[in-house]
Amino acid sequence: MTVGMAQARCRPWNWNNCSAGKMWDAYNEMRRVNCKFCDKYFHCMGNYNAVYSCSGSEEDKKCTAKKISDVREWRIFYLSWRSFDLTSGNSGADSAADQAANLVGRNNRSSCASTYLANVRCAYNPSTRECKW
Repeated sequence: MTVGMAQARCRPWNWNNCSAGKMWDAYNEMRRVNCKFCDKYFHCMGNYNAVYSCSGSEEDKKCTAKKISDVREWRIFYLSWRSFDLTSGNSGADSAADQAANLVGRNNRSSCASTYLANVRCAYNPSTRECKW
């Protein structure tokens, strides 16, 4: 019996190094271009590439992407809470939107580009890897 990711628990041994690298690549690209309104695109693409551009079990790849996504959101929340800066745009709603973009990428439900580029005024061009208004 195959258990879908909705029911499956990510266990400590569910890990894929390639997937972790793809997540790191997306994060670095997002930081490099520093393009307004584009963070959800990079969340989506990081998760998509982590699952669909690496070899290995799908469970390990999805769990790796989920673990990294969850840790990132918890870290941002913790740092905001610790510095008493809960107005920095790292709200629960923003975190939920980040997690939704992560899930879209992991589950390949739709195109990250069509959902998170022009529709949200993101000026990032994946072909040129530049942010142009």
